[in-house]
Amino acid sequence: MTVSRDKQLWVRLGVAAFVTIASAVAVIDARRAPPESAAVAKAIEPTDPVASELVRCAAITDPAAVDAACRQAWAAHRARFFGDGEQGQRP
Repeated sequence: MTVSRDKQLWVRLGVAAFVTIASAVAVIDARRAPPESAAVAKAIEPTDPVASELVRCAAITDPAAVDAACRQAWAAHRARFFGDGEQGQRP
């Protein structure tokens, strides 16, 4: 019977060690700062004129204030997203 108890003890010690190491790795990873490239990528303004127009139009909250330029930008975006019959065309 001592063999069974010894085996249980080693299994419990192994599980405890695994949980301790996994917790330490999680804490170290959580304390690490996010990569700077991700923050820089969010700050870059879109260079695509349609994308910059869509950003401007998204800020308009009044449906009556939507202008023709917004409608054209949305139409161009839909055509690019869904395809307008011309393969590979992207400004």
